Amino acid sequence: MLFYLTTYAMHYIPATRIIIHPTTEILLLTLVSAAAIFYNLQYRSGVVTALTFFLGFFTVSLGGLDFSSIFYWILLTGGLAYVAWRFHWLFLLICGILGSYFVITLLILSPNGLSILLGSWIPHNQFPFEQIRITIALLGISWLVYTLALIGFRSEKGEEGKLCIIGILINACLFIFLERQRIEMAGLGKHFEFVLFSGMAGIYFLLAYLHRRMTATHFSVIYAGIAFFLLGMAGLAKLPALGLSYYWLLETVLLFVLGVYYREQIFRVMSLSLALIVTFRLFLEDWLNRTLYHCGPWVISHDVLIFSLTAASFYFLGLWVRNFKSQGLPANERSFYEWSFSLAGTLLLAMILSEKIADRWISLAWLSQGVGILTFGLLFQSKVYRRCALGMLMLVAARVLFVDMSGANTIYRMIVFLSLGGVLVGISFLYSHLHLRIKDEKDDS
Repeated sequence: MLFYLTTYAMHYIPATRIIIHPTTEILLLTLVSAAAIFYNLQYRSGVVTALTFFLGFFTVSLGGLDFSSIFYWILLTGGLAYVAWRFHWLFLLICGILGSYFVITLLILSPNGLSILLGSWIPHNQFPFEQIRITIALLGISWLVYTLALIGFRSEKGEEGKLCIIGILINACLFIFLERQRIEMAGLGKHFEFVLFSGMAGIYFLLAYLHRRMTATHFSVIYAGIAFFLLGMAGLAKLPALGLSYYWLLETVLLFVLGVYYREQIFRVMSLSLALIVTFRLFLEDWLNRTLYHCGPWVISHDVLIFSLTAASFYFLGLWVRNFKSQGLPANERSFYEWSFSLAGTLLLAMILSEKIADRWISLAWLSQGVGILTFGLLFQSKVYRRCALGMLMLVAARVLFVDMSGANTIYRMIVFLSLGGVLVGISFLYSHLHLRIKDEKDDS
């Protein structure tokens, strides 16, 4: 340990610097670190090896950083990941994740990480820009190395599976939190944050897909949950005024998906309760919010966006409980969730359409909504969706008869009745034809 600290101080601590060139220092540190790790591995002691690696991480914070520190950080994180995978020491990998991000946290608080432990730090506006760039690079390296390392531990059973999930969540959460702090300090802006989190969401969706193909379904759900959270962070970076309803809606979706997949009733109950809170908040606060968002060439108001997102989320949850991994749920509970979310989504969408569309076009908008729901009901073979669609069509017919026709002349009424009747007959024909076709295909299979 003393030899290691002495070698580090030869370059990185100004008061004891005798090695000027960083390449020479990196070479010496690599040799000393490799010798110490090799010596400890002879005893197959994971605890001693973890302490050795933590010493390596911690000494990075003792002196100032330069770009040679990035190369040394790659050696440390890569070596720890390899040793953990080689000896199947998952706890060592998790300790390494915590130690790495702890050291980076010290470096975020002060260019000399040790000074923060002594009670002093430098204000953020006085940080050298090079220091910020280096810590961003260290964060990215840590996240990438540990993400790849955790893929090597694919056991879903027992304690190892639980530790893998804990490691995945810790790595993702600490990286997201610290990287967001660095982005704000560097002044890179919300657009950079949006691009970064969107790209990471794509990576996690890819990992979820790959683990699904490898039949590692538990990890697939975890990766997909992280990806949805990152999409939420990206959306909030682009549209920061979305606020609390947006986060609660994301939490509702995640809790319900996990509750259905893992068959945990407490998660499903919490999700349903949160969905009710979100719905009340929509009418008490978001309904009157007319904030405009500029999304490229489009301009959309806050109430339309949040109502549409909520309706789409409720439709998704209705389909999720209908078509994915819900066989373990009681039939009456599955039917309750499917009906509740589908009806709530239909009513919310119909209400925001009636609020934002001119009176003479409301019937047409509701007709389009009904046709869209019917199409999804046929595609996903959902009886609940089809009945919601038929309910919307009945509502359209009632509005045409009792609202749109009031005060209209006879010729206009004849045209509307004939047009509406033709549309309903056409929908009935397509519904019967497609319904029978889907039923035949299901019987053949």
